[in-house]
Amino acid sequence: MEPFDPFADPPGTRYRLTPEIKSLVWEKTGGRCWYCGVQTNPFRDFQVDHVIPVSAFGTNDVENLVPSCRKCNHVKANLSLEEFREWQSVELFWFEQQADE
Repeated sequence: MEPFDPFADPPGTRYRLTPEIKSLVWEKTGGRCWYCGVQTNPFRDFQVDHVIPVSAFGTNDVENLVPSCRKCNHVKANLSLEEFREWQSVELFWFEQQADE
């Protein structure tokens, strides 16, 4: 168990992501949307999504942040991964298909 850090952001806190954080998220897939696999443009339609939504006490840790296209990020909104999967009627998201290869 990690020691208590009184200055750490508690789960459920949203803040503006730094360019460094955005760059780390982009590098996870080279800018491909984590969900549909479309190649995004870093200056136009690249967005950062919280896999576990902030509204569900998701964290701002890089492990919880993934690259997303504008459409997927908008549709997913505050849904969990499984709720989004059901809403989209897909068995595997792009990132899961890549893991199988």
